Amino acid sequence: MRATIRTGLDNELLPLGRLLDEAREMVSFGDVVAGMNNLFQGLWQSRIESSTEEWRRKTTFCVHHPIRGLVHEDPITRRSYLKPRGYPGDAELLDLIYGDASANSSFGDELSPLGSQIYSFTSRDSSASAVRTRRHILSRLIDEIAPLRRHPRILSVAAVHLREASFSSALRDRRIREFVALDQDEKSLLEAMSCYGRYGITTVQSSIRPLLTRKHHLGKFDLIYSTGLYDYLNAATAHRLSAKLFEMLRPGGLLAVTNFRKNIPAVGYMESFMDWWLILRDEDELASLDSEIHPCEVAQKRVFVEPNQNIIFLVLSKT
Repeated sequence: MRATIRTGLDNELLPLGRLLDEAREMVSFGDVVAGMNNLFQGLWQSRIESSTEEWRRKTTFCVHHPIRGLVHEDPITRRSYLKPRGYPGDAELLDLIYGDASANSSFGDELSPLGSQIYSFTSRDSSASAVRTRRHILSRLIDEIAPLRRHPRILSVAAVHLREASFSSALRDRRIREFVALDQDEKSLLEAMSCYGRYGITTVQSSIRPLLTRKHHLGKFDLIYSTGLYDYLNAATAHRLSAKLFEMLRPGGLLAVTNFRKNIPAVGYMESFMDWWLILRDEDELASLDSEIHPCEVAQKRVFVEPNQNIIFLVLSKT
């Protein structure tokens, strides 16, 4: 039987109510892929057609609809919404995206059959695929810089579990003199050390504030990168941090940062059912993050989008 909550809705919410009702019916009766596809596409369309205020009302409406109980059987969606570490997109959620459903063990649950099907969908979405691609691109950067530098030093800012280390032959072969993982989450750093400490990584528990105020004296590096942090930084902070990190490079060093792109297909679902609000940027906005760096210090600047067309990279090399 079709569940409907359209009675009494104002005109603004009627189309959204129909979308959610139809998606719930499809998912409930086993047509999970088609139902989730329709839900993602419909929420994306609704978001781009709405003002900021309208979209906020719509996301509130979404989480009071019965479909929430279905989509929250997916561990990625549920973990983001519940925020057990106090914020969405934590290290364990990223492990879920990387394909480790056991990372949801903190909830003490086993996946239901429906949760497993929805997890199969969300973990294969283009934005999740982009996160996995981002990991591989970073591991290649690590491997490319290692043979070019004598005693290379690398810094990962907001390192989470440092999963790109799993794919770096330079790190496994101990060709990195020092690899520093900086993150504010102690649990994330403990996991990173447990998995990669044997390769010589060191950890620093800290927010980015000491970097901005020069209270950290970590030295100079050949590669500094940050993969998920900029999705949460306002423009002023992002520009300041880029300049500070660039200062910490040795001559010839690389700074690499990433940001999710504007209007990614999953954004409506993320903001409504996952309560995961990113600061999305386009290529020009990411390219402008070097505005506080003197042009003569930049030897090369690359801006590119990974193959899934969801995540933008900015790579700066220092003269």
